[in-house]
Amino acid sequence: MATEQTRYVPLVDTHAHVFRRDLPFLPGAGQGFTRDFETRDYVAQLDAAGVRYGVIAAASFLGTHSAYTLQALAQYDRLRATVIVDPDVREETLREYDRSGVVGIRLATGNLSVPPDISTSQYQRLFEILADLGWHVHVYGQREHWPMLLRALSDSPVNVVVDHFGARDSQSGVGSEPYAAILAAAEKGKVWVKLSGPYLSQDLDHRHLAHCFLKELGPERLLWGSDWPFVKLNGALAYSRTIDWICEWMPDEEIRKQIDRNALDLYRFNTGASL
Repeated sequence: MATEQTRYVPLVDTHAHVFRRDLPFLPGAGQGFTRDFETRDYVAQLDAAGVRYGVIAAASFLGTHSAYTLQALAQYDRLRATVIVDPDVREETLREYDRSGVVGIRLATGNLSVPPDISTSQYQRLFEILADLGWHVHVYGQREHWPMLLRALSDSPVNVVVDHFGARDSQSGVGSEPYAAILAAAEKGKVWVKLSGPYLSQDLDHRHLAHCFLKELGPERLLWGSDWPFVKLNGALAYSRTIDWICEWMPDEEIRKQIDRNALDLYRFNTGASL
C-alpha cells in the first residue's frame, strides 16, 4: 500500500457528525456517549489527515434540531451540512438554510420500525423544493425500507445519496433487495452511493461491494465519507483508518480523484480546485 506521504488523500469527507451531550437528544437517545464531539474536534481531524473539506450529516438522534450544525457552518466555510426537517417545513426556512451552507436533507429511518410514506403530496412538494435548490436527499434506512424509499425518490426530481453502501446490516450486500433497489433507482435518476461505515455491516466484503457499485454505476456516482466520530463505536476508531479503507476499496488514484470531483460538485464546494 502507498505510504501516507505519497498516496492521494481525499479532498472531501462527505459524512461526519458533530454534537455536544447538552443538546436536545430525542427521547431514549444519547445515553451511551462518554464525551462531546464538537465541530472543532472534527476540523482538527480533517487537518491532521490533510482533508480539506467536510460535510456534517444530520444526526438521527437530534431530530430536527439544527442549531449546532448551523453554528458550525457559520464558523467554518470549509464545511457543508444536511439537516433533518419535517415534511411541512416552510420553503423560506429551507432557503435560509441554503444560504447558510446546507446542501440537503437526511432521511434517517434506520431507527424506525415503519418509515414515513414519502410518496405523499406533502413529501413530493418538499422534494420539488429541494430539487429547485439543488439539494439532495441523504437516505439511511433499514434493509426492508430501501425499496419503498428509493421507488418514491426516483419518481421525484431530487438528487439522492445512499448512505453507508445501502447496508445497515450484513444481509444488505450484492444480490440483496436493497442492492437491487439502488441499481434500479440509479437507472431512473440521480443517485450517488456513499462508501462509508463498513463497521455497520462488518460481515460484508466492502471492497467487493465497492467494486460492484463502481462497475454498475461508474466512478461519477460514488462518494466517500469517514462517518467520524463513528457513533456506533463511541469514537473508538482512528480517523486515518477510514482513509485506509477508501484506498483499499479504490486503489486507483484517478478513481479516488473522480470521487472527490463528485463531492466538490454535489456538496457545492465552489473552489475551482484542480485534481
